[in-house]
Amino acid sequence: MESVKESITVQFRKLWSLYLRRMHLCKELEKQALPDDKQAFVRHFYNETDLFLSEVSKFDWARGQTCLPAITDCQSLHDTDKRLLQTYTRLQSDASWEQEYPELARFLLRNLSRVKASLRLLRYLTSPSF
Repeated sequence: MESVKESITVQFRKLWSLYLRRMHLCKELEKQALPDDKQAFVRHFYNETDLFLSEVSKFDWARGQTCLPAITDCQSLHDTDKRLLQTYTRLQSDASWEQEYPELARFLLRNLSRVKASLRLLRYLTSPSF
C-alpha cells in the first residue's frame, strides 16, 4: 500500500473506525428494551457490521501499524451510516489505487451497497434512538 496516497490510507482507517463505532452502537441498542421488530433490525445491523469486521481483517496491511482514529461524534446508527457513506465516496473519488488492489476495491464496493441499503432501512425506523 506504499504506492497509495496517504489520503486513501487515512480514509480506509476512518472507515474501519466507523464500523467499530457502529458495532458499539449496536451493542448499546441491544441492551435497551426495544420492541421485537426493532431488536431484529439492531441484530441485522450488528451482524452486517460483524461481517465487515471479519472480512476486513484480510486487509490489515491497508490499515497500517498506527492507531485508528477515534469516532465519538456519531451518536446513532443513522449518523454513523451517513459518515460511512461519505467515507466510501471519498475513497471512490480517487480510483488510483483500485487497479493495484482490485480485491480491496471489490470488497469496499460490496460494503458500500450494504451501507446504502442500511440507510434506506433506517429511514423507515422513526425511533430517535436509532
